[in-house]
Amino acid sequence: MKKMLLLTLLLWPAAAFAQGLPAPPSLPSFQDQRAAVSGSPQCFIVRNTTPNKVFGHIETDFFPRDDGLKTRHRSTFKLLPLGERDKKSGDFLDRAQFCTTGPFYPGGKVVLELKTLFPVFSCKTRVDQGEILIESLRIDGDYELWATCYE
Repeated sequence: MKKMLLLTLLLWPAAAFAQGLPAPPSLPSFQDQRAAVSGSPQCFIVRNTTPNKVFGHIETDFFPRDDGLKTRHRSTFKLLPLGERDKKSGDFLDRAQFCTTGPFYPGGKVVLELKTLFPVFSCKTRVDQGEILIESLRIDGDYELWATCYE
């Protein structure tokens, strides 16, 4: 039964087209959508000012790979609580530097997403406006989590 359903779903569009029904609308070619790319890397710092670990990622706009598929760059992070340092090097572990040439969303922005077990905050932010701060507020035993996002 599962094979029959799958085969039906795969063949239905071809059968509909063969019967003279209009083909489903196609999306505009990604090649026509030009995202902004910087000639030199744009570097910025994301810093955790909360008393908890924070997980998340930075993500660029889509771009076409050499084989034509749409993809984007994504860099994940784990930031330790405010003031935490590496025991050997003394480096701060509550912040991370990121550098990107894009492609950027309109306005020179990237996506910043913060997660716990699931996404809890997301925004598009410019990366040329200074340090991006992750902040929190404790409300009734729970933490509200957000970040500074620049327009």
